Amino acid sequence: MENEYFCSWKSDVEPEKLNELISSSVWVLQFLVILQVLKLRMEDEINKVIRSPSEEFAKNCVNKSYARAGNQEGDLEIRKNHRIFLKSFRKSCEYFL
Repeated sequence: MENEYFCSWKSDVEPEKLNELISSSVWVLQFLVILQVLKLRMEDEINKVIRSPSEEFAKNCVNKSYARAGNQEGDLEIRKNHRIFLKSFRKSCEYFL
């Protein structure tokens, strides 16, 4: 009984249409994989851009705040503002991905 159903289903499908469906599905899958790879590369590049200048910027801010204020309150305020800026920048970058 099971073999009869399989054979009847197989005979109902036209090989040309089946080949078209398979080839179009393969193209769609390849396209999705390429998009995912591009997205991962963009995220990696954005993380590099966000991390490297921000660490340097934070070091400069810390050095300047100690030179100006001479206390830790100024340093903490600068770090807090810098974190807020990075979070908003990251969200805006994620919006475009």
